[in-house]
Amino acid sequence: FLQEFYEENPVATIKQAQQMIFENYKIIIIQSDLHKHLVIHCGLTMKKLEKVSEARTSKETITKRLNWVLHVEKENINFDSCVFIDEAGFDFHKQRTLGRSIRGYSRQDKSV
Repeated sequence: FLQEFYEENPVATIKQAQQMIFENYKIIIIQSDLHKHLVIHCGLTMKKLEKVSEARTSKETITKRLNWVLHVEKENINFDSCVFIDEAGFDFHKQRTLGRSIRGYSRQDKSV
């Protein structure tokens, strides 16, 4: 159940997992033992998270991208004279950068 907990919330802290265990099972476990259990028995290790916006792959966003590409092709725009401004990374630095993931696999945080 800890793997499911971290699958749903990879940026959860050991303290949050500790509290969740106590609330659900009335078991008190110290953080260092919980960390060992996560690594040894659950195969969960800390990874640098790849930040991905949930809206990045939405149908609306994909449709907007397609429409933009079709517009650019139609207008015959020269990209050598274009400047692209991206605000996507504005809130990325407010989020945790590490999260738990199964050993050997990378992790994306789609909570942005």
